[in-house]
Parts: sequence; structure tokens; C-alpha cells
Amino acid sequence: MFAFVHAAESPRLLKDGWNVYSAEREYERLGIPKSRLWEIVDINKDYKFSETYPRIFVIPKASSEKGKPFIKKLGEFRSKERIP
Repeated sequence: MFAFVHAAESPRLLKDGWNVYSAEREYERLGIPKSRLWEIVDINKDYKFSETYPRIFVIPKASSEKGKPFIKKLGEFRSKERIP
């Protein structure tokens, strides 16, 4: 009963669930944008590359230097375009 009685007082209920997590903020916190080894890609910004990946994600910089066609080719051989 405690959870039900005090649920209305919880600040968690006031937050918009869609804005609790930001991939951009998390990658910034991890130092990814300044990294020489990793790069943020937006190949999935419309969820057309892979419906199971987020809008943006991080890949090794060596892969991103080869370009989006290379990344798409990697996805062709795996279920739901998941890249290794």
C-alpha cells in the first residue's frame, strides 16, 4: 500500500519519459565526440538502416572513414541489419 499512497508525491511521475535519456548527452559524458577511436554516426536517423538500433550510435572511427556504404554492406549479411 505504501507505493500506491506515496506514488503521487514521486517526482519521477512529473518527468517526460521520452526525454529522460539523451544519447547525445550520454556520448558527450563518455567523451566520445573528442575520441580518436570512436565516432557518432547518424546512419539510422530515420530508422531505415536498422529498426533495432537507436537513431544515433557509436562505431569505430576506422569503419566510419570507409563511409556509409561500407556500414550498410556490413548490415546486409546479418539479421535485421545488425552490424558486428
